[in-house]
Amino acid sequence: MGRLRRRGINILFAFTIAALITLTNDAKAQAGHAVYDAAPSPHALARHLFGPRYRSAAAPSDERFGMRIRFALDSASILDESRPLLDSVGEMLQLDGVAQQALVIEGHADTLGSEAYNLGLSERRAEAVKRYLVRHHGVAAARLVTVGHGERWLYDADDGENPINRRVEFRAVRNVLVR
Repeated sequence: MGRLRRRGINILFAFTIAALITLTNDAKAQAGHAVYDAAPSPHALARHLFGPRYRSAAAPSDERFGMRIRFALDSASILDESRPLLDSVGEMLQLDGVAQQALVIEGHADTLGSEAYNLGLSERRAEAVKRYLVRHHGVAAARLVTVGHGERWLYDADDGENPINRRVEFRAVRNVLVR
């Protein structure tokens, strides 16, 4: 038991360090990447994050994608209309060649509300997406790291209140496989 516990802690530590390194790299073009309103195929998502040969890819690409996940007003409760988007991500995470990959789930907010409030709300929403993927798709929680950015990285910087700024983004964690 002690050896398994140490191994689990070492994996978690490596995963956390890799996620922090990835998060502290300067934010490569937050805007300009795909933000989905409708559910793409799991294979399309895998190609987007892990490249055209995702089944044999050892290291994920630098790509990310966003989704317009809808939540109840002022809440982290995921609305039913967003479930197909999350189901697509859950199915992608079960594909061959992706099933051991780790993801960062990033919550974002618009500029309505205070900056501190939006940061907390975006963190809670990222956690809600993680819980959904774990409960409904059996994704190991250790494969998912959540972070909230609040209103720091607006997709539409010209209109901070634009609903597209309220989104969840997914990014592959480089060089971390969780077994």
